[in-house]
Amino acid sequence: MESPSGSDSLQILYISRLAPSADYRAFSAVCRTARTRNPTLNVGGVLLFDGERFCQWLHGQAGAVEDLMAKITRDDRHTDIQVLHHVTMAHDLADSRWCCGFVLPDALDVLDRAGSGRNDAMGSFRELLAAADLEPSVALRGAPEPPAAQACLDGA
Repeated sequence: MESPSGSDSLQILYISRLAPSADYRAFSAVCRTARTRNPTLNVGGVLLFDGERFCQWLHGQAGAVEDLMAKITRDDRHTDIQVLHHVTMAHDLADSRWCCGFVLPDALDVLDRAGSGRNDAMGSFRELLAAADLEPSVALRGAPEPPAAQACLDGA
């Protein structure tokens, strides 16, 4: 997907905590919503969950990503949202697919540590993807990383 002329692309990587009022089943609900909504917005990326924390990389037309991020910050299933990577680009990534998966408990600790040195966040996220248990449709294609994530990492 190319951004319309004069329209910038935005990449955001954030980490958040599952709200105390929610339980792990919130991840399934978030995934169902994102699978339906994100393609209509031409927003791609990857969502990881470790049972307590969400980590999501989003990319697409800047306005769409900003609007989606605003909805996420108002979502009562998330608390302690930290944006670790926020980069505007003159073009968008070619792949707008979105996928989700699990990482081992405490795997997202590396991003908590990267929060103080935000330049390391995308590198840490890249490493997490290699160990993530991603949705089956991605794994069946035999891709070591989800295609959208690979596009991000190539362009980041």
